[in-house]
Amino acid sequence: MTSEDVVDIHRRALSDYRIALGLEFRDRRQRASYSFDQLAERCRIPAETLRAYERGAALPQLVRVESVAKAYGEGLFGPLSGAARYVFRASGLPAPAPTAADATTHALHSLLFYSGVTPGQLGELDLSPASGRASNPDD
Repeated sequence: MTSEDVVDIHRRALSDYRIALGLEFRDRRQRASYSFDQLAERCRIPAETLRAYERGAALPQLVRVESVAKAYGEGLFGPLSGAARYVFRASGLPAPAPTAADATTHALHSLLFYSGVTPGQLGELDLSPASGRASNPDD
């Protein structure tokens, strides 16, 4: 695989994630029966920007994801987890149900998807916590 292939995969993953997050935002807004203007007032993000997020035309910064989540009484990982479920389903993999036992892993996967990692790439990553101090070649 060339570096161009890797960049292309990353771009597609980010595009897929923008769409997934947009679907999640739209679903939440419709379930709450908010207009764009009502949601904009609650989260202090312009309605046009919220529309762009829902269309998948823009990927919001994490602080903006959290602002939207707070409008629904949730934290940052509410919409990220919902978008992760869309990403899993779109890849043909079953979306793991978040449980208390693996909440940290689920949150990490949600953030990795936000940064452009695909479900297929998750298995290739060493996600174990560092076990001690990294060695320094100058020591």
